[in-house]
Amino acid sequence: MLKRHIGLRRLLVLWAFAAVMALIVSHYRSGALSPATIEQYKDHHPLGAVLLFLSIYAASVVAALPSLPLNLAAGYFWGGVLGGPYSTIGATLGGWLSFLVALRFASKVLGDTPTGMKPGAGS
Repeated sequence: MLKRHIGLRRLLVLWAFAAVMALIVSHYRSGALSPATIEQYKDHHPLGAVLLFLSIYAASVVAALPSLPLNLAAGYFWGGVLGGPYSTIGATLGGWLSFLVALRFASKVLGDTPTGMKPGAGS
């Protein structure tokens, strides 16, 4: 039978999620997330902007947040030719991360994987 309790690890993850959300809201209210500011960052740090976008996109997929605003933002900031592939790469990375998170946490609840192997046991 499953034990139903909230462990320290889950509380830390919940606290970290709440802290990140509070940070995002405070940046939004201060104007740091305005389109003009993001455009300036993109112009001054082109690679950093792409990596930041991919990270945010992947995190939104893992958190099961809607991705349409990010798709539109990619098209706005980089155009359709670059924004489309950036969105696709971000969604793919998020899917991989979701799979790894589910494999890590659900394997304890479900036991063996469908192939009968423990996660991480080797191929």
